[in-house]
This record gives sequence, structure tokens and C-alpha cells, in this order.
Amino acid sequence: DYCGPFLIKYKNQRKGNLHNVYVAIFICLVTKAIHLDIVFDLSAQAFITCLKRFFSRRGKSSCIFSD
Repeated sequence: DYCGPFLIKYKNQRKGNLHNVYVAIFICLVTKAIHLDIVFDLSAQAFITCLKRFFSRRGKSSCIFSD
């Protein structure tokens, strides 16, 4: 699931250019562990990249449920 958008300003920028970011939320239904990941847009490619990062860190899931 996604939440956001959140406005961020990069630390090394003085002019204060704000950028939208979203947070992808992954929850284990067995242990209730929560994994949060930052996504910079709502495209399908950004989600697939985020899902690959999740799998590389936590391992592949046997089953995924999405709302």
C-alpha cells in the first residue's frame, strides 16, 4: 500500500525546492512486521523497483495480498 505524498527538501539545497515522495508499506500477516520504503513516483516501474528492493532485503514472499 502507499501513503503520501509527503513534501521533502533535500539537505544540500538552499533554494528549498520541494519534492513529492510516497511511502510503500509492506506488512507481514504472520508476524505483523512492517517494512517501509520510499518511492519517488506512483508509476508501475517505481513499484516494481520497490518490490525488488523489498525481496532483496527480506527474501521472496510465498504469497502477496494487495488491496
